[in-house]
Amino acid sequence: MIITADRRRGQNYAYHNIEKPWQKSELVFQKHDTALSPIMKGMHVKSITLSWPFWAVLSAAFAALTAIFAKAGVESVNSNMATLIRTVVIVIAAIAFVLITQSWQSPGSISNRSWQFLILSGLATGASWFCYFHALKLGDAARVATIDKLSVVFVSVFAVLFLGEKLSFPNWIGVGLIATGAILVAWRL
Repeated sequence: MIITADRRRGQNYAYHNIEKPWQKSELVFQKHDTALSPIMKGMHVKSITLSWPFWAVLSAAFAALTAIFAKAGVESVNSNMATLIRTVVIVIAAIAFVLITQSWQSPGSISNRSWQFLILSGLATGASWFCYFHALKLGDAARVATIDKLSVVFVSVFAVLFLGEKLSFPNWIGVGLIATGAILVAWRL
């Protein structure tokens, strides 16, 4: 959502989508309180909910909760059964999100290449979850989750090798620090 503001007869006005805030289209005209004028006066402000860091931080927070809830839940359940239960809940939640956000897309409109990579991604996710739950069954949540976050290092390397992405020297230092940090957290004295 992009919010723009201007002054008309002493009032601030912003254009944004009221009915579907997750979409950028269908702009609606709405009057805003003049108290916002110092912030919004004559400038374009990108809503935080459209920025990737916002969603990445939320993802990290939910991933942290996943580790805590999963460790508590897997104590008296086979790790594979725990993964199945979690997967069913995720499928139901994903369907709900698609319906709530009106994001449904005809499966026929998705290219074969996209289907192939989405299926591979799903298989990799399933394998990751089975391994993760098994590791949680055997180890401490803080140590397992930290090692699991080495995926950041793998993603960086794979993105460079297979997607042609480029990382600067400071980016590689960050990747190295993430790897070092994960190893130090998981290290048992």
